[in-house]
Amino acid sequence: MKLLDASFIWTEPHSRRIKVKLTVQKEAMNNVTIQQTFPIEFVVFNQQCEDCKKEFTPHTWGALVQVRQKAEHKKTFFYLEQLILKYNAHDRTLKIKEMHEGIDFFYKDKTHALRMVDFLQTMFSVRSKHSKQLISQDLTNNTCNYKYVVSVDLPKVCKDDLVVLKPKLVASLGGCSSVLVCTKVATMITFVDPVNMKTIEMNGAQYFQHEDEMTFVPAKGNLSKFTVFNIESIPAPNNGNMFSNKLKIARAEIARESDWNPFEVKTFLGDVLKEGNSAWGFDLTSLNFSGYADDSSILKNLPDVILLKKAYDESKTQRKRIWKLKHLDKEEADTKAMHKGHEKEAKDYEEFLNDLEANPEMRSHVNLYRDEKAIKRKQEGEMQDENAPESSKKKKQHKKKLRVKRKSKKNANKAGEDKDKEDEGEEEEKEDKEGDVTEKKDEEDDETLVKVEELLADLTLEEHQEVEDNGDAIDDFIRRLEKVKIEGKE
Repeated sequence: MKLLDASFIWTEPHSRRIKVKLTVQKEAMNNVTIQQTFPIEFVVFNQQCEDCKKEFTPHTWGALVQVRQKAEHKKTFFYLEQLILKYNAHDRTLKIKEMHEGIDFFYKDKTHALRMVDFLQTMFSVRSKHSKQLISQDLTNNTCNYKYVVSVDLPKVCKDDLVVLKPKLVASLGGCSSVLVCTKVATMITFVDPVNMKTIEMNGAQYFQHEDEMTFVPAKGNLSKFTVFNIESIPAPNNGNMFSNKLKIARAEIARESDWNPFEVKTFLGDVLKEGNSAWGFDLTSLNFSGYADDSSILKNLPDVILLKKAYDESKTQRKRIWKLKHLDKEEADTKAMHKGHEKEAKDYEEFLNDLEANPEMRSHVNLYRDEKAIKRKQEGEMQDENAPESSKKKKQHKKKLRVKRKSKKNANKAGEDKDKEDEGEEEEKEDKEGDVTEKKDEEDDETLVKVEELLADLTLEEHQEVEDNGDAIDDFIRRLEKVKIEGKE
């Protein structure tokens, strides 16, 4: 039998019924050829295999990966979410469920779950524990059905945390201080000794072996803000066997912004801080170590202030932010309990965005997308500033006049005024210095930390495929198929 022609007779839009006209040719006895045309009606039935049914059924899973971290904030999970989205590590996930101290990933079978565990091990120092539960057993065929659970623990320590070591661990590390600062958490965890400014690195196995011998002072809620008045770089100390020097060390003159109490400290932020910047750090003169350190003698040789990172004006960075992030489709475990922590989670997320904006290395592992609405608002604001330049010039001229008056009064006091006027001149000199510092801070904060060139376009399927649901596309498709001829042999 030979198929000569096939063409559509009719089809119902949004239906599975299709009618086709076929013309066939068949050779009969005595070299007689018979040609016949007849209509055939097809009905399409969709069917999924068992694996596809499991993927689209949220209540059926064969393996579970539980990721947990005991920390004061959820910034680690915000970062982990962006890493998963960047490398598409959730492609085999049936469901993602948000828990109180972590996230649960549900999979169809064990191999897909182990892929996620391998991904976590390439990004963080983790500790995993495997277990399984018997669901059903067929003694006749000698088969068993298990559900597998992998528990993954992230390190308790977070970036910028203060770590208090026990004397036994200090002796095993060989000559480091009893208090360290965590500067990086990845496959290798990096600590900095605030006394000799040397770095210590631990892999996952070493860290989890000594985790019980460490006490962590979280940065959240324990940091103070300082202003940098002067900073000078100093040569790095000699390297040791256990330590490495990858930091630019400097000596800084700072003041606590709450009461302007001055300090002179040594910091590892020599390549980040400049005169006039603000910085966050631990103020050890006022920090309460009760509950963190049993022996107060281990805190004797520590500096008064440990600077951690440069501070930015959060209100200005929020207004100038021209980018956004994508998120995983997650479910909440307990709606009532999660609703109570939404406000705290929103603050943690805002802090995560600020850290992401201020850290280029961290930003390189995350996909940032253009926020067209924010870019449009920024362009409109720049146009308004261009239309009103006189007001800004007047403000700058007014600031300059105030400085000239202050400096003239200061010179008059130096020439031999009364003691009261000298004290007044010192206050004015202090205000003048603070004004210079704040102006430098304003000029730096005006700069956008994330450039447009670093952002990706947030493309969606609707932007590329504009399909009108009126049946015209189906009619055009049928007209093109009528020209197709199918040939075949039985």
